[in-house]
Amino acid sequence: MWARNMHELFYRHANRMMAVAFRGGSIESPETPRELFVGRFESSDHTDAVTPNYDVLPDGRFIMVRRRNPVIPTVIHVVLNWTEALPTANAAR
Repeated sequence: MWARNMHELFYRHANRMMAVAFRGGSIESPETPRELFVGRFESSDHTDAVTPNYDVLPDGRFIMVRRRNPVIPTVIHVVLNWTEALPTANAAR
């Protein structure tokens, strides 16, 4: 998404909001991208990359969707010998 002044482009890269400025407003002269902030925000449900799910206000603030209570996995269950629980595995014995 372009900034209001059309000299800076904002984009998401995973959980990072990035910005790249263009010298003199020329698309042929990009500066090095910089990270603006990191956060666990909702990603776009759209399959095309053209439709962002955030917006930039005229004063430079961002509006983004964040889950109220994000689900963060805290436990991983590892099941060993899971084939033993299959009916066909036990019937073959």
